[in-house]
Amino acid sequence: AVTHCVSAGITMAVAAAMAGDAPQAVAALPDSRGLPDKVVLPAGHVVDYGHPILTDIRLAGATPVLAGSAQHCSLNDLEQALAQDAVACLLLVSSRLVQGETVDLAGAVALAHARGVPAVIDGAAQDMRVTELLATGADAVLASAHKYLAAPTAGLVVGTADFVRAFRAQENGIGRAMKAGKEAIVGVLAALQVRAAL
Repeated sequence: AVTHCVSAGITMAVAAAMAGDAPQAVAALPDSRGLPDKVVLPAGHVVDYGHPILTDIRLAGATPVLAGSAQHCSLNDLEQALAQDAVACLLLVSSRLVQGETVDLAGAVALAHARGVPAVIDGAAQDMRVTELLATGADAVLASAHKYLAAPTAGLVVGTADFVRAFRAQENGIGRAMKAGKEAIVGVLAALQVRAAL
């Protein structure tokens, strides 16, 4: 899927994890009553790239739940946070902006999946690493089309067919205000063709 930018992609991915593709739930957001509404993320992954990533989570009507500390988040810390009721998804960040020790992304994704919770990785500026990030088992990886592909400003969302379908369903809800323009979509497709030919 293509969205306005990765910031919008994070909000829409959180919305997809909460509402799926159920039309009534999609239309209700950011009113998340009756839906799983907690987003677990390592405390060191609370990045600010112009605004706090926590804002993207809250825009969807979700509540961030931080695991561990800014300097250290173990898989045990994540497991405890994921054990709470009403967890919608695990959000991880792969960026130079991340603080503290490196989190085992594949291990974190496996913990989320063991609890039936989808995992999303914000890999906004990770050039040539989308395949590597998808190999963690994440349900979705978000990448900046303009940073990753030198396309017009847009966000690229790749992942499982079910998650991308739920993501696109948000275009009928809060994602309507975050949609990419036709020029951005065509630009991303053209950039993907160029990248595939390299």
